[in-house]
Amino acid sequence: MTIDATITRLATAAHALGELEARLVAGMGRFAGYHQRFAGAVERAGTDPGWITANDRDSCHRVWFEFHEDLVASLGLAR
Repeated sequence: MTIDATITRLATAAHALGELEARLVAGMGRFAGYHQRFAGAVERAGTDPGWITANDRDSCHRVWFEFHEDLVASLGLAR
């Protein structure tokens, strides 16, 4: 898969995250901001692919991981 195709797929995921975030924030305000952070990383990935997976910045990977951890914690589950 090319970098452009990857960014396109991530942009689709960002859109879906925006819709999900809106529903989650209605019940738990702490979920606000994940979409903006993820979409920002996708945008930056166009000039620096490191924004997809890097651990030294608010990359797509980092934001998605934090979002997942927040969801798991909200359900009271242990990993």
